[in-house]
Amino acid sequence: MEPAHKLPAHMKWETLVAEVASAMNDPNAFHYLDRESLEVVVITDEMDMGTPMLDDSFAFEGEAFGDEEWIDPEEEIVHPLLHDDCPDRIIPIHRDKTANLLKVVRKFIGGIRDEKARLDLLASLDTPKPLHAFRRELAFHGGLRGQWADYKAHHYQKVAEKWLRDQGIIIEKV
Repeated sequence: MEPAHKLPAHMKWETLVAEVASAMNDPNAFHYLDRESLEVVVITDEMDMGTPMLDDSFAFEGEAFGDEEWIDPEEEIVHPLLHDDCPDRIIPIHRDKTANLLKVVRKFIGGIRDEKARLDLLASLDTPKPLHAFRRELAFHGGLRGQWADYKAHHYQKVAEKWLRDQGIIIEKV
């Protein structure tokens, strides 16, 4: 098991958990946790991760790629941690899979007291795009939107806390 990493004094556990939970629920970017600083590093699809060369290496900032410079050295496109000589320093934060989210949705729906709303939402899951249909159906039951947002946030908070502990990130007791 990896050695434990203590939370720096300036950082709040709740803030780190919220950042990791948000990363797990963000389909628009790749997220990593820096084991040393406990910073959540975000790489969007627009950022360039380098271009593979024939020998399986990569051309990055300022490196020659053929006769031309691959990336303008003045432009910071790729996070420097992804080029670090210590590959164990960063941990990918995986996005939650649709199947997992559907389980969470079903559990949320199971707790709804309004029978019509519960049945409407359950029916929305039996469509080709269940999450899209679920969100659309939530709009017809306005009061449930906030409840779903709170439920989902609480779920991802618990998942993020467990994931951080599994990575050896601990809170230092004062």
